Formats: sequence, structure tokens, C-alpha cells
Amino acid sequence: RTVWAPAASPPVRTCRLQSPFLTFGERMHIFLTGATGYIGSAVLEAMIKGGHQVTAIARDPEKAERLLAKGATPIIAELGLPKYYEAALAATDAVVHTAFE
Repeated sequence: RTVWAPAASPPVRTCRLQSPFLTFGERMHIFLTGATGYIGSAVLEAMIKGGHQVTAIARDPEKAERLLAKGATPIIAELGLPKYYEAALAATDAVVHTAFE
């Protein structure tokens, strides 16, 4: 398989990640914390543009609606209470933590 970089660059060969199940360029299901914050919202946008499925925590229904509108699957929960999101976390390929507190 070949992964194409920007138009001016020659094709780049696929490399294996540490996981035996995923290769560079595959779509992933990612659990994102801090998705409504400054950094997290930019990370969310990049993940969605990359074609990844994103599950993200929101503290309230209004923020959850914004995440849904951006293409993420929101979970209304507090980061400090994992019992509300641990099942969703277990179903993902990776976690990206951008939450401040």
C-alpha cells in the first residue's frame, strides 16, 4: 500500500505501528478528552477531517450538541467520574487527552 503525501512529495511507503492490528493510514476509533477546549477542538477537527471516528466527553448537553454537529459521538460526563464513560473508552483504538482539568 502507498500513502500519498502532498503533491510535491513522492509517495511514502506504509509503515507498521506498534500495534499488530493497525497500520499507518487506517481509520481509527479515538476517545478524545477536552474536545470542547481550544486545543481539543482543533484536534477534533483534524481527526474528523482524517476520517476517524471520534468519541468525546462533554460536561453538559449544550457542548454535547456542538460535538455532535462537528461529527463526534458525545458522552455527557465528568472526566473525574470514569464509570460514566469507561465502556465507551474500552471500545476505542486510542485515547488522546487534551483536557486541562
